[in-house]
Amino acid sequence: MVPMICILFPRSVVLYAPYWDPTARGLIIGITAYTSSGHIARAALEAVCFQVCEILQSMDADSGIKLKCLRSDGGMTKNKDFLGLQADILGIPVECRAASAEATAMGAGMAAAKALGVWNVEKLPGEVLTLQPTLGDDERKGKARTMERSCSKVSRVG
Repeated sequence: MVPMICILFPRSVVLYAPYWDPTARGLIIGITAYTSSGHIARAALEAVCFQVCEILQSMDADSGIKLKCLRSDGGMTKNKDFLGLQADILGIPVECRAASAEATAMGAGMAAAKALGVWNVEKLPGEVLTLQPTLGDDERKGKARTMERSCSKVSRVG
């Protein structure tokens, strides 16, 4: 996996779950003369992945249920690099259905229907793309530590 050249904290990452900090500011850490727009774009994708990871960790802590696979939909599922990053950062497979890329609202409805027991999500039509994590535990934990340290810097910026 590509090393974290720079780290991007959009305001929403530290403003919303799980931090809930209304005074948060956006920040990019690690920019050098060699940082390219590609590095910043990748940092933006990683920021989304780490925010998803933190939300899922909070859900795990609250529910006691560890997620075994993330099913994803929405416009970002068109980016297979993003899905691979998400699998690496979570350490679990990420699945998406090619036919449901723009189905964010439908996904919320399906989750509610499954929770109520009125619909079996397993029987959805369409090809399923599954991306497996490629990072080892040590590398994944190292990236998480880097983000945590960087996040503590963000909380000190005011």
